[in-house]
Amino acid sequence: MSEEKHHSGRYTNVGLCIGGPMDGVERESRFPKGAVAAHVPQALAWVYDWDKERGAFVCRDESPRRFIQSKALHAANSQDWDVWALPGENPVEEVES
Repeated sequence: MSEEKHHSGRYTNVGLCIGGPMDGVERESRFPKGAVAAHVPQALAWVYDWDKERGAFVCRDESPRRFIQSKALHAANSQDWDVWALPGENPVEEVES
């Protein structure tokens, strides 16, 4: 299920994640472009683009990117991207299993 909810003059996208460590998980993004899912302890990140037609967050690449804190802060401050913190010890193992 996907939807756009109106909050204080903005829309919130809600939908399933496709690919990456969040595959199959329903998430919400407060910003139009999607989200960056970050695992800070291992310095890994995945970009999830909001696909309005599919009503889903689609992972750009199954392979993680290197998490760079300054880029994550820029994304969080941009009003275009949400930043999600990934739980767990090793999100890469969870993707591969």
